[in-house]
Amino acid sequence: MQYCAAASPQKFIPYSESLLSRCGTGNHRYCDSFLLLRDAGKQAAEPEAEGIPVPRDLEFSSNHMWMASGEDGSCHAGIDAFAARVLGGIERITFVTMNGFQRPAAVLTVRGVDLSMVFPRRMSIQNVNTRLRGCPETIQSSPYDHGWLFEGTQEPAAPEPASLLRGQAALEWMRGEADRLSRFAHAEAGAHSSGEPADGGVFAHDFVEHLDRESLLRLFNEFFSPYASPAVCL
Repeated sequence: MQYCAAASPQKFIPYSESLLSRCGTGNHRYCDSFLLLRDAGKQAAEPEAEGIPVPRDLEFSSNHMWMASGEDGSCHAGIDAFAARVLGGIERITFVTMNGFQRPAAVLTVRGVDLSMVFPRRMSIQNVNTRLRGCPETIQSSPYDHGWLFEGTQEPAAPEPASLLRGQAALEWMRGEADRLSRFAHAEAGAHSSGEPADGGVFAHDFVEHLDRESLLRLFNEFFSPYASPAVCL
């Protein structure tokens, strides 16, 4: 018998069951009880690019999704803080892939427009964060922990793994993405839009509120499409 140190009151877990649950794997890092305990401890600040957190231990894809990997092969995936901030108020989330060995995919509905987010690497999906169906705003407020989308294990061997960035390379790439978005905002919205940085600075949280459907789809295609240009180490 084991017990969960993060749960209150104390919760006992049969050892045999812990091997089958997230308690016995690296996935415990995304358990609600663990996250509450961790949040109370206030971890050291993560690096930021133009106000966008870029955690050192995460890997980022070119279409602004992240993956957290455990030493035991467990992993989580979701959209990064850049996507969460740009897309703003996500009205609804629909999980396209719920389980099995495939590329994690979910549809985010923003201003009535369905946007398909697909992680470029395959993983064995074991769980999805169904709580987000009732409170999709969690993705925006906490994209790297409570707002995770998929839980599972990594592909053992990929013949052509998609390029992912982490550490300093991810930080520099994210800075470039913020600058690229500012240029996009000027081109699409015009200097008169209140959602656009008039001085070329950081984009506003309500950026998409100033875009029509066509511009929103162009934004998605440019930054979040599964076919976005591969991330390049700078």
